[in-house]
Amino acid sequence: MNVEEVLGSRGRLKIIKALAESKEALSLYYLEKKTGIRRKNLRPDILSLEKNGIVTSVGYEVKKYRLNLELKETISLINCLYEMGYISVPAKI
Repeated sequence: MNVEEVLGSRGRLKIIKALAESKEALSLYYLEKKTGIRRKNLRPDILSLEKNGIVTSVGYEVKKYRLNLELKETISLINCLYEMGYISVPAKI
């Protein structure tokens, strides 16, 4: 994982927050609603997070995204953001 790439964008942090606080995988539509980021700007950030293993996609017809909680770095990141007060829930293993 490239920490600078993952944390170097306000948009990526908003995506991580939205996914961490959601109980289910989110489509681009719902990510747009929750983050306030336009869909065309969401795509590059999602791709970056996927490339770094933080986010995985599910579904075929409507692709949805969720945090990759199988990666210990994702769990550490979520818990760090929780401890800092940025997100409202810790990582659930």
